[in-house]
Amino acid sequence: MAIFTMDFINEYTKLKSSDKQKIILYRLHHENQDGKLAIPKVPDNYFTKNGYEENKTPRVCFGPSIGKCLMALSRNCTNEEYYVYIPEPGSNFDVYKPTLNEVPDSGITGELWVLNKVKQKYIGKIKVISDDGKPGHKFNYGDGKSAELYGWKYKWIERY
Repeated sequence: MAIFTMDFINEYTKLKSSDKQKIILYRLHHENQDGKLAIPKVPDNYFTKNGYEENKTPRVCFGPSIGKCLMALSRNCTNEEYYVYIPEPGSNFDVYKPTLNEVPDSGITGELWVLNKVKQKYIGKIKVISDDGKPGHKFNYGDGKSAELYGWKYKWIERY
């Protein structure tokens, strides 16, 4: 199956059904949300609260890989377990690739937003084992501030 690179989705776009099948989007959650609708909302985090990340557009955040999703959590994930989801195949959703001004770490995480309700399909559960032992990925935000995101090792507990 072909997968589009992040450069393909460079603006708000409604994708054709055939194109949606070529993009893999992942989402992590602490609770089982299989078959439930993910409702767009503005994230409640340090970056949105302090104006460093776009804080007006309701969205459901997805990543291009499980590793990138873990990195986007921007915290120590060791020993945490997550349910892993993709959009329900055949569901209709709009995708937006945020700019670095909207999400300062999106160049590292590849974060994509789904801008409407989307039904989630459970594909398995992972457990984070440890950080990957590699140097962090530095990014800049705000007025000369910087932070680092780290990679994580994980194992599948369940996989469908």
